Amino acid sequence: MRWLSLFVGCLGWVLSFYTTAQQPIEQHILVQGIQRQYLVLDAHHQKPAPLVIVLHGGGGNASRMLQRWQTVAQREGLIVVAPNAEKATWNALGCCGDAQQQQSADAAFIQAMLKEVEQRTSVDQHRIYVVGFSNGGMLTYQLIAQQRAPFAAAAVVSAAMFSGQPQPQTAMPLLIVHGMQDQVVPINGGKSQVRFVARAQTQAFLPLNQTIEIWKKVNQCQAKDLKSNTVAFEFWQYRACKADLQVYLLKSQGHTWSTVEDADGIDTTQVIWDFLKQHHH
Repeated sequence: MRWLSLFVGCLGWVLSFYTTAQQPIEQHILVQGIQRQYLVLDAHHQKPAPLVIVLHGGGGNASRMLQRWQTVAQREGLIVVAPNAEKATWNALGCCGDAQQQQSADAAFIQAMLKEVEQRTSVDQHRIYVVGFSNGGMLTYQLIAQQRAPFAAAAVVSAAMFSGQPQPQTAMPLLIVHGMQDQVVPINGGKSQVRFVARAQTQAFLPLNQTIEIWKKVNQCQAKDLKSNTVAFEFWQYRACKADLQVYLLKSQGHTWSTVEDADGIDTTQVIWDFLKQHHH
């Protein structure tokens, strides 16, 4: 019976290790003299695995962003990495707060973090993605426009670009999700209708249609189709593109990461993953 006890003991150790691996692990990295923090949820089923970098919004945090991805990550076998902004905001050129005013090296942080994660985990180099919400989405636009990493596709929720930022030069598969009732980052652009956010801006938000036109041009799209028009949303897909471009406009939603629990909501995380997984280098 001794062998049975050993077997049970080893099995318990393996299961314990696997369970632990399903929990986020906190990591730290020194970037330009500043200690930065990020969380890694390694739920891979096989190696190498897709990697999704998820950037929280202003005032948010990595833990909350990972919660949105936990179910999809474990079902799909993803490595999800969620960095924490230094002072709860990201330096996205035209916004926001201390990070922008102090010129926080957030783009360099994301690059260094990605390099470290690639060294420590088995990442599929052809399937590295970036997703951002709100202020994190603004940084996502910056990262993909400046080609700061070899992303296969990107998704942006409730964010904006700025007229003063460098324009993208290379096509990039992109999904945009935006609430039509958003007062924090209005689809018509300009200053935020929320006072403390407006104070955190140094540049006006571009209107959403201008942002879409920028990516329509760089992705070399020829036309667009209204693929779905429901009570909850409009779904636009652009045609004859060098790189895919899709847009969800949520009719009754504001500044939010929508879920199926919301009235007239969508499963934003699942919609994003369904888009991302179609794309690889």
